Amino acid sequence: TTTSIFYVLALGVVVTRSGGLWDCLTLPFCLSVSQSELVATVHRGMAGLGTVLVLALAIQTWRTRPEQMLRTLAALAFGLIIAQNSIGIVQVLLAERGEVVPLNVMRLAHLAVGALTWSALVAITTLALRLPYPTPERSTEGAAAQVGSPGITDRTLLATQPSLLKDYVSLTKPGVISLLIFTTITAMYI
Repeated sequence: TTTSIFYVLALGVVVTRSGGLWDCLTLPFCLSVSQSELVATVHRGMAGLGTVLVLALAIQTWRTRPEQMLRTLAALAFGLIIAQNSIGIVQVLLAERGEVVPLNVMRLAHLAVGALTWSALVAITTLALRLPYPTPERSTEGAAAQVGSPGITDRTLLATQPSLLKDYVSLTKPGVISLLIFTTITAMYI
């Protein structure tokens, strides 16, 4: 879902750059098949598919994940994608009437809401991958009860917790950066 919304955003940039909005003033899709109209039609189709995927993600998150942060982000992403589609429709209607100033404001709003939608989906993806998936064996009472059982210690439970510092160090990719610095210094020397 996150990847599909990213592609919708990228295709939206192509539509804007090619003037596809002015060439495709019918809803939901364009009637002719010039290149800019085809791009606008594909963008609208992918936006519809992305909306369905965000809805499915929100429903699945609310059904399977107890974490309030994930649920809130899923609801936010769905609300934002609905706002995104609404702004896109208003944008086409304004272009059809030939209005330019409100259209520019709507284009900015369309892009901003799209970026917020994608950001919410990135946050959901990151949290869903970082948080353990809830299973019947992994309830909080079960983990607290197992601490006193033989073979399971506090140290074992702490070892399974992700380290924020380790994640930040991994994010900076020190191995790759050191190789880049070495090749750059070599090139500078030459």
